[in-house]
Amino acid sequence: MRLISPQLLFSFQSRNSQRSGSLLLSMLFDTVYHNYTCCNMNVWPTILFRDPPMENPVEELPAATFFQLMDFWPGQCEEVIDNLLLLPDAIVCAATYSTSSKQLAIFLLLRQWNKADTWDDVRHVLRRGRVWCIKIYRAVCFSY
Repeated sequence: MRLISPQLLFSFQSRNSQRSGSLLLSMLFDTVYHNYTCCNMNVWPTILFRDPPMENPVEELPAATFFQLMDFWPGQCEEVIDNLLLLPDAIVCAATYSTSSKQLAIFLLLRQWNKADTWDDVRHVLRRGRVWCIKIYRAVCFSY
């Protein structure tokens, strides 16, 4: 890391030295930028979930787990999904073009409404990203 000279620091303290103040700020920003770029901070892809993303929760989850997450039995949830005729079979977020099936979107809604905890808990259940869950939730609630 580069060091700033003491003369420059002392000249910054004088009030009538405007140029040295801007030079000091410039050197500070350069030092911070140099520090961030020289540390070899590479972003490596990480595996968030071992299993593939959930596609159909009625078939993938056991009935007891399904009931704990939603307070509905799988048969009741399928009945709710079948009665929602105005929702399309594929839910698409207008902003990010994230897509979801109607079954997964309704599961997401009922899961969030039953246990109003953090989106991180919802994402662990669905094995999807947190932003994806929020976008699909908003697409169903505010677009249709």
